[in-house]
Amino acid sequence: MSLSIRNRALAGVLPWILPVVLLLAWQTGAQLGWITARVLPAPTDVVAAGWRLTVSGELWFHLKSSFERAAIGFVIGGGIGLALGFATGPVPLALPAAGQHAADGTEHSAPGSDSTGDPLVRD
Repeated sequence: MSLSIRNRALAGVLPWILPVVLLLAWQTGAQLGWITARVLPAPTDVVAAGWRLTVSGELWFHLKSSFERAAIGFVIGGGIGLALGFATGPVPLALPAAGQHAADGTEHSAPGSDSTGDPLVRD
């Protein structure tokens, strides 16, 4: 019974070992001057700046701006992908690469694949 409890405790702690070691190495390297603050500020400086931006309200402004830029990029990229998908849909040259059926009902599949479209499945 105690072995099972110990194994569960170890399983709960084990995933945290590497991140904690990396944070400690990062903090130590920053304090000893091995890592310049211009390249990678110390974790304590990052947390302090995050707290300062949260309290002042600036963090939410910057997060909103970042979210807006990401959403705009998603809409632009999704729109381009959708347009290209519609554009290549009726083009027969795109069918073999996609392993789809042609308008006449014949199947086009990628070279080396069988009728399932899965190259690892053999008839």
